[in-house]
Amino acid sequence: MKFAIKRGTELIKIKTKKPRRSVPQNELQLYRRAQHKALFVHYLNHFHGTIASACKAAQMTTTTYYEWRRTDADFAAKCDDILDIVVDTIINTAYSMIVDDRNPAMTIFWLKTKARHRGFTEVREFEHSFEDLNKVRALLADQSATKEY
Repeated sequence: MKFAIKRGTELIKIKTKKPRRSVPQNELQLYRRAQHKALFVHYLNHFHGTIASACKAAQMTTTTYYEWRRTDADFAAKCDDILDIVVDTIINTAYSMIVDDRNPAMTIFWLKTKARHRGFTEVREFEHSFEDLNKVRALLADQSATKEY
């Protein structure tokens, strides 16, 4: 495509190229989005699962990240794999702190979180039945009936 601009007495000829239409626009957008997702996954691994840092490095918002997670199962699976690796690394570090350093605080934490099924809990858990609830209601009813006002 050619056209000319007249600047004063000078005629400037401009030749422009036709826009490339060999790849449909939506396919090009999908390709770029896939590249951006791959870049984000790389940064998520680099920043050890910290989503905000990975988003900042990939120049995107956390809203975009959560939208991609919601709409793209493959992307969500890749992110979950990285986050699982980070959790496993932290668990291995915590375990080595228990075994090697003999850290009592870490030992207590480990027992409370990983050995809860064996009774190592800080909060006591109680099971209640409807029979117990009915007994409490009857006791409260008797107490309120005996009070004189």
